[in-house]
Amino acid sequence: KNRHMIPLWSAAKRCLAPAQHILGMLMYCSLCDAGTKAEDKVYNFLDAARWIRKATMQGFAEAQYEVGEMFRRGLFCKVHLRFARKYIRRASVQGHVEATARMIKLRGCVMC
Repeated sequence: KNRHMIPLWSAAKRCLAPAQHILGMLMYCSLCDAGTKAEDKVYNFLDAARWIRKATMQGFAEAQYEVGEMFRRGLFCKVHLRFARKYIRRASVQGHVEATARMIKLRGCVMC
């Protein structure tokens, strides 16, 4: 672990939702690194998803929106719009602007 990440890891382990979300998103975004081995990507992706989900379970709107978008894009499994709507709706109810806009699009989608 990078020594600059220690405070973030510490906060995430203390169940602070914003820290868990940021840590998960940093792990998720690091998967774009071309130098990462395929087996490491699978482990990192699952670990990132776990941290983001912890923030989601605490009601952190940004994490809920991101998880919903991941389901919408089919990153956890094949595209799963029921779960996408579930998490995006939770964020929308809390006033998350992007989630509200996405819910409007999902409601108007004939294929959804």
